[in-house]
Amino acid sequence: MNTAITKFSIKNIELGFLFLWLGIGAACTSCSRPERVEDALAEAQRVPLVKTMSVEPSVTIRKHAFTAFAKEGRTTRLSFRVPGPLVDFPVEIGRKVEKGTVLAKVDPRDYELLVAQVQAGLGEAHAALKAMKTGARPEDLAALEAMEVAAKSQLETAVKNEQRFANLLSTQSIPQIKYDEIKLLRDKAQAAYDAAAQQLEKGRKGSRAEEIEAMESKIAGLEVQLKKAQNALADTVLYAPSDGCVSQKFLENGEIAAPGIPVLVFTDTSTLLVETTIPESVLLEQARFEAFTCEFEAYPGVELPAKLHELGQALPSGKPGWPLVVEVESDARHPLHPGMTGLIRISITQPEKSIIVPLAALVGETAFEGEYDGKSTETCVWLVTQTGETPTVTKKPVVVARAASGGMEIRGEFQPQDRIVTAGARFLHEGERVRVLP
Repeated sequence: MNTAITKFSIKNIELGFLFLWLGIGAACTSCSRPERVEDALAEAQRVPLVKTMSVEPSVTIRKHAFTAFAKEGRTTRLSFRVPGPLVDFPVEIGRKVEKGTVLAKVDPRDYELLVAQVQAGLGEAHAALKAMKTGARPEDLAALEAMEVAAKSQLETAVKNEQRFANLLSTQSIPQIKYDEIKLLRDKAQAAYDAAAQQLEKGRKGSRAEEIEAMESKIAGLEVQLKKAQNALADTVLYAPSDGCVSQKFLENGEIAAPGIPVLVFTDTSTLLVETTIPESVLLEQARFEAFTCEFEAYPGVELPAKLHELGQALPSGKPGWPLVVEVESDARHPLHPGMTGLIRISITQPEKSIIVPLAALVGETAFEGEYDGKSTETCVWLVTQTGETPTVTKKPVVVARAASGGMEIRGEFQPQDRIVTAGARFLHEGERVRVLP
């Protein structure tokens, strides 16, 4: 009996030692595991965490899209340049008309008469100039010679009478007043003869050079008057400057139209204006705007070509950006109307070997403790390279071109799929290991 009790006690002691050894082993294991976890966490915390971007293959065109809305094209107040009563005013408000359609007319009769009058004077001047250059015809010369002979005969008679009355005056046979009358007749005869002689000489030799120049100047003046009269006649008709419609009328048939006073309002429907606002970063790139297109919600997937109408250089109060307006032409397949909404896409040229990175990606050569301040003469970025299990970073000098939409435009020798650190760059050092955020 004692032997059985002794065997039972020995077994219990052995089991106790076994459980004690297992407990000590478990305790040791449980104590070493947190130490290894803490060591791993500390090691991971010593490797900086960064965010990167991949360098895409070089592109020469970048596009930016902005929401926009369409509004009416150019609205013009049309007026006559000449006065007169309206004799034809056929347009109706809201009815579309084509370019060149007659919108209104004023009475043209006075302007037609003015054109005819100036044309007659111009024809007479041309005939006179021709006669000056060619001289008189034979029959005209004969008539001039006859006039000169008659004037000479009258002069001779007047001279004889003057001499005879002078003798009578010397003997006081006639009063002084009678002699003066005879002398006046002699002077008139002399003047008539001189004029006839000059006309005959002109007919034989032609006009003098200065007389021809004077007539040519007169003709030039008459031609200007004719052009002015023709313009006035043309201005009696008002034409549609483009495809569009009349949106308002101020006069009716029979009323007098005054120069420069609008008679109607014309709206151009051949082109539509599309307006949006752009941020400062895009405004700074206006010198490199390449092309504009518009896509409207009514025609998804259809990009219509557009051209720049205006780009505001001042920020209007209450606006989120700078106003940009483009012109879009409507066509039969894609009719456009004011109030339609869509997108304006701006294509911007980008030089080769240039990319856009966030401002936080730039660091100065001697200022690694701070972000790029825009003043450092040497600027670089960090490239992530995979040399082992853990990526490392390497310095890459770059040239800062300018501020751009989304960051700064830089130029440098990059390869496609190069990874640039965009967040966490300020604390890095050459060759340092990093952890990259997915």
